[in-house]
Amino acid sequence: MMRALLANLPCQTVRAACATLQPALTNSRTATRSLASVSSNPSRQPGYPQVFNRSVKLHQREWAASHPMSKEVDYLREEVAVRLSERILDIKQRFSHIADIGAGPGCIVPHIADLTSQITLSDSSKSFLYRDPFTEESSIKITRQHFDEEQIPFTENSLPCIISSGLTLHWTNALPSVLFQIQTALEPDGVFIGAMLGGDSLYELRSSFQAGEMEREGGMGSRVSPMTNTADVGSLLSRAGFVMTTVDTDMITVNYPSPFEVMHDLQLMGESSAPYEGVNALKRDHLLASTSVYNEFYGKTEDDGSRAFGSTFQVIYMIGWKPGPNQPKPLPRGSATKSFQDL
Repeated sequence: MMRALLANLPCQTVRAACATLQPALTNSRTATRSLASVSSNPSRQPGYPQVFNRSVKLHQREWAASHPMSKEVDYLREEVAVRLSERILDIKQRFSHIADIGAGPGCIVPHIADLTSQITLSDSSKSFLYRDPFTEESSIKITRQHFDEEQIPFTENSLPCIISSGLTLHWTNALPSVLFQIQTALEPDGVFIGAMLGGDSLYELRSSFQAGEMEREGGMGSRVSPMTNTADVGSLLSRAGFVMTTVDTDMITVNYPSPFEVMHDLQLMGESSAPYEGVNALKRDHLLASTSVYNEFYGKTEDDGSRAFGSTFQVIYMIGWKPGPNQPKPLPRGSATKSFQDL
């Protein structure tokens, strides 16, 4: 579930930390990797602002899925898959077919194998989609479809249940359109259950980058991609035509041995920043200052004297139903027989 990792990186001030962290930067796994590369931009989708560069994000996820250590950083997806499957179990209904949009490697499959006879996994990254064979789940039919999450090909009124478990929805530029397409593909009284990272994710990393860049450059830019907040998700579900909507959040904190491992694992997850307009290269001086801030404000000393660095992921869970004839409906206005004052 969680990785409890420890390290000893003494730091009191930004300048002192820069000197002590230089060897760590040289020896760190992240020192040999670049955090952003491809510069080509996809064509703009009419009607929606292009916040993320989808071609860059696809390149990052393809690289991450093909990396030998890809499965070692599935801990967040695995935890979200368990928690999302619990919400599916709460419905107490067996579905003939479940489609997972943005499934990633399909971490949720073992947890919902008893709830359906057919699972369709889909993802924009072909390498992630076909990474795991799922030989143990041979009792159910597992199919894979490779397509962009922003262009869902399922026919109207064709699926009883659609989920999104792979933490990919926060990278879509047209989230309202994606939710509307999901609602269209559902059967009447069908349900959508999804998970995505929220706006409070990685606040430690975001604030450290901002403080480090302010200290070194006198200004700051965006180093962590923007994400949707909880209040907007409910409105987007209603706007897409869902009823009986439910939105809740979890805060999952993972401990790392140093800030460098935070960035290293994010890259292996395929979660590096991918702004549409690109981002300036991360300077060595800025990186050292930012990691020093991270150490000073978010590092903690364990009982054995070593240091641990927490990184928080806000996961937003959403449930929405497509209107159907058998759903409970509110009584007409004015039909109440008792007042709240009598309760």
